[in-house]
Amino acid sequence: AVTLVLLMVAASLTRPPRMVASTTSAELGAESPAVASLLTNGFIVTPPAAVATLLDLVARGWLRVEHAEHEVVLLTDRRGRHGDQLTPYEQQVLNHVHKLTAGTLTGVSGAGVEIAGLRLSRRWWRRFTKAVVSDSRRQHLSKRRWTWWAIGPPVVTCALAARSWWISVRSGEPDAVADSLVPFAIAVAVAILILFAAWRLWRRIRSRAQRPTTAGLQRAEHWLSVRAWMEPRGFEGASAAAANNASRALAYSAALGLAERAADELPIVPEDDRLAWSNATGEWHVVRVRYPFRPGYGRHPALMLLIGLVVGAGLVALQRLLLEIARGESTLGI
Repeated sequence: AVTLVLLMVAASLTRPPRMVASTTSAELGAESPAVASLLTNGFIVTPPAAVATLLDLVARGWLRVEHAEHEVVLLTDRRGRHGDQLTPYEQQVLNHVHKLTAGTLTGVSGAGVEIAGLRLSRRWWRRFTKAVVSDSRRQHLSKRRWTWWAIGPPVVTCALAARSWWISVRSGEPDAVADSLVPFAIAVAVAILILFAAWRLWRRIRSRAQRPTTAGLQRAEHWLSVRAWMEPRGFEGASAAAANNASRALAYSAALGLAERAADELPIVPEDDRLAWSNATGEWHVVRVRYPFRPGYGRHPALMLLIGLVVGAGLVALQRLLLEIARGESTLGI
């Protein structure tokens, strides 16, 4: 219980503040579209950062987008402008596109980009996220959210809880079955809570979530002002082919969650169904979407098959144990 309380307190203390645009601005700024996306999407790297990076590569002459019947085609017959250097995450996206066009006439359709995005490994996404976060921290715009001072205390209390649980179930004298069922059920419930807390801690430790620095807050407010300027100017309906323009505006609009059509035409990574932009309070901001709790809701079929097998094996083992207890062949030992 202390571990879960400490996690909630740490989450509250380290949560980035909600920012709104106080004015409008047409000045794009020096940050890359991916970093601008991080600053305005809750200080985490989201799929719009990858889409914006792809469109930015088009605007900078590394790639080209053309219409072909009812879809767009991404072409790799360009080599960028002289002296233009790519960051590691930009090079990663460019390499991914070139891999898609290997053995073809240097082109891949939007549907091909989408299919390849669905097959991307988590390792690819973690590498992209790490590179974007490193670029942001190099510019002193963000810092790690889950530092050891925030995650350390709940780690200690969780370890103490696990140790206390282990001592409690391994000590004492064997009791009668009738007297053991309630303590056994309590021990199982506590073990589940400890595992749940440990899982939450592991996710925090591996998280690339960031907190804003003072400079990061200023730049985030600037990019929200840019978003306010872009919002009424029709970027939602702009095709990905408009990225061939050297202005890079479409790439930044995708980073800020505005270029919906372009993102649908070139979905280099799957859309995040947990984050969305909302103006329910009168100001546009990022919200986290929560779905009704249903077993397996929105999960991958392979994962649900694995969970089903584990649960099934556990039920069979429990049935055998209860039958042995009923026949007097076993005791719970608690």
